[in-house]
Amino acid sequence: MRDTIAPTVLAAGFKTNVLPPTATAEIDCRLLPGQNAEEFISEMKARVNDPRVTFELLSEPADPGPSRTDTPLYAAVKKAILSQHPEAIVTPIIIPYGTDNQKFRLKGAIGYGIMPFLLDADNVATFHSDSERIPIAEFKKALRIYYDILQSDF
Repeated sequence: MRDTIAPTVLAAGFKTNVLPPTATAEIDCRLLPGQNAEEFISEMKARVNDPRVTFELLSEPADPGPSRTDTPLYAAVKKAILSQHPEAIVTPIIIPYGTDNQKFRLKGAIGYGIMPFLLDADNVATFHSDSERIPIAEFKKALRIYYDILQSDF
């Protein structure tokens, strides 16, 4: 795992037969927990090494840190997952996408993102596409897991 960047918005020019005097790029940066945004920007400036290129932080990254795993809620999640997938290893991971969970964790709430189904590479490849899908059998297991979590005394 490492910090990542992805250019997501590019803009330049206003007329087909005229070279644009400026261009802008908005770059989605995903930093690992504990990374400093200003240091990351400094590193990008050093790598680009061109005084004509400027950098601007569009939003302050949130880094609430990981939720603890010694909580009744984590125990309920683990128990529910193992009831449907006894061979599973329930463990925290770093995910390569953002969720609303971090907003709650910044306020002190405990939160865990779970994806309680088994998927093959073909199904994973559909994520964020117009044909995103999971198998119905796995969806039913996931519903049971969520139900069991919500029925727990956490």
